[in-house]
Amino acid sequence: MTKRLEFTRKTKAERALHAGGLCEYCGLKPKGAAEYDHVKEAADGGDNSFENCRFSCRECHIRKTNHYVKERRKHERVRDKANGSLKPRYRMGSGNNQHSATRPVGKLREFTGAE
Repeated sequence: MTKRLEFTRKTKAERALHAGGLCEYCGLKPKGAAEYDHVKEAADGGDNSFENCRFSCRECHIRKTNHYVKERRKHERVRDKANGSLKPRYRMGSGNNQHSATRPVGKLREFTGAE
């Protein structure tokens, strides 16, 4: 896990001034406190520069972060599956958790609709 990077007060002030007090994603004035977003996340090599900072409202910041997290997790699952480190959650016929298709069925009952 990478260390969380924080923008300096100077960078935040410059970015807010550059954005004119409006969210750089939706163009609306933030309700409550504004947030500062990394365009390129620290985990992907992003830094705390002015260019990598965006002035945003809470709603847009959450939306972007949630999208990033989902994409990152998907990428990790695909990578792990490709290199064989991801184990299937369930294997047919393994241990006590056998699928019914591998068990002896015995006599099958006919469905009549009335029990």
